[in-house]
Amino acid sequence: MAFEQALQSFTAAAGQDLTNAQFRFATLDANGNAVLQSVAGAPSVGVLQNAPRLGEAAEIAFSGVSKVVMAASAPPMTTVSSDANGAAVAAADGSGYAVSGTTIVSTISGSIGSVLLNVNITKA
Repeated sequence: MAFEQALQSFTAAAGQDLTNAQFRFATLDANGNAVLQSVAGAPSVGVLQNAPRLGEAAEIAFSGVSKVVMAASAPPMTTVSSDANGAAVAAADGSGYAVSGTTIVSTISGSIGSVLLNVNITKA
């Protein structure tokens, strides 16, 4: 069962409609607005904790244990990155992907998992 613990977060205006993006990886656009991470393996600033409409406050967790939408199944201690839809996928060694967290429970593809956030460590 997925859980959250000791989250630290910040808010930014939603730069797009994020009503279907809760618990997905987010980034900031050139104006500092929160947007869905839509480039596989690119750095994220954290995980969206709410589901704001365009212009509303987006809460983004950057530290702690967060719920995250999983794009693939993974055992505990799997480093994850974002796919092109903001969901978590395994970040393989040598991929050059920015690691956004580490799973702490077994996860199933399409489910909500729990990830210890450690954003922007590159898998060189």
